[in-house]
Amino acid sequence: MFILALTLLLNISADKNIAKYLINNDIDGLIKYYENKAKTNKKYALKLADIYMIYKLEPEKALEKVRSVEKYYRKKYDKILYRKALIYQEKGDFINAAKMYEKLILNYKDKTFFYEDASKAVDICFKKNFQDKVALYKGGHITALEFEEKLRRTPFVRSYDDSLRILKDLLKKDLFYIEALNQGLYKDKKVQENIFFSLRKGIARIWREYEIKKKIKIPDKEIKQFYNQNKERFAIQAKIDIKHLVFDSLDEAKKVFEKIKNNPQIFDSLKPKVKRGLIQSFDKKLFELAFEKKEGEIFLYVSEKPKRIWIVKLIKKYPKTYRKLEQVKGMIKRILMRKKEQE
Repeated sequence: MFILALTLLLNISADKNIAKYLINNDIDGLIKYYENKAKTNKKYALKLADIYMIYKLEPEKALEKVRSVEKYYRKKYDKILYRKALIYQEKGDFINAAKMYEKLILNYKDKTFFYEDASKAVDICFKKNFQDKVALYKGGHITALEFEEKLRRTPFVRSYDDSLRILKDLLKKDLFYIEALNQGLYKDKKVQENIFFSLRKGIARIWREYEIKKKIKIPDKEIKQFYNQNKERFAIQAKIDIKHLVFDSLDEAKKVFEKIKNNPQIFDSLKPKVKRGLIQSFDKKLFELAFEKKEGEIFLYVSEKPKRIWIVKLIKKYPKTYRKLEQVKGMIKRILMRKKEQE
């Protein structure tokens, strides 16, 4: 988003007549100015799309403007792909956003100003498109991969309660943003000023990075070496799906367990609860024990804190895997770039 704002402001800086609109934060005036310009030059519609996306937070209007001029950008189609990807991402359509970013990366590679930002965004979309979801809410969701990444970056996560707190924090962040949009708070003058201030800071940072990147080259050999030496950073952790019954009495649990052993089909009729997730979502010993079992196997487990007796059926287990080098290449390149900047 900051790169899009940088592109927009660089274009605007060449037109001194409209600087007054930005200085006075008169976005509606700026839109009218560009609409008049677009009557004689269709390419001004792309600037209108940027304004609707960055300042008005209206992705549908932005997409409409992009589509209206994309045929004029066949030789510079990276500009269209990047804007479409950002708009789809803002709309929550992460599948189409990922397609646009991937097309941009494959077709233009280092030849486009948007390459690095697109590489970062592909990783975000990959996490959002992951099938396993740990939370659903109106207007969005949080996937297991997003949750796993947050847990990995958060120190001192030792218990299920710690994991639950982190998940709630993630939800609050998304829900507050959606509610702010629903209430139209982005139209507030103070909020607009804060958005513009944040954009200026982000633009300055990105421009600095862009100038540095022109001087620093990261060969594929170094990227592959880093990947092989730090493979655990790109792991997708093991997960399990289980159904379970929980009892306070060991005697009662054993009686039910014996009945289930003699007739496993009755387990589902007892309305067991379903649980799925990473090891952080479970009692660690239960997770490890379940992972040793065969899918479909039913077993007894006693937890210590709190003292509970579990009858558990392993539905499915997902072994630990690793993201492919191509999926994390952009991320690794950014890490190595930062290291070289500090040398």
